[in-house]
Amino acid sequence: MKKAAVYLFAALGGAAFLFMVKLMHDMTGHVGRMTDQVTLMAGQMQMLTADVHGMHDGMNRMTGVVQRGSQQIEQFNPMEMMKHMAPGQQQ
Repeated sequence: MKKAAVYLFAALGGAAFLFMVKLMHDMTGHVGRMTDQVTLMAGQMQMLTADVHGMHDGMNRMTGVVQRGSQQIEQFNPMEMMKHMAPGQQQ
């Protein structure tokens, strides 16, 4: 009876050990895939950062164009020009 119990416990211990080895193997595979995905996401974030910087530069250029245009309109003074173009007004 004691020999059977020893064999049973040895078999259970061996099975538990093999189960733990399989779990560790599976976890290593999952961690490897997660590492690959994180690396891919980091590359995508760098591309996104470059796109955002490009949009920011474009907005700065557009702001400069709008500001220069408004300065030209102020210098041109369209309301004063319209007054002079109206019929019956002195030039």
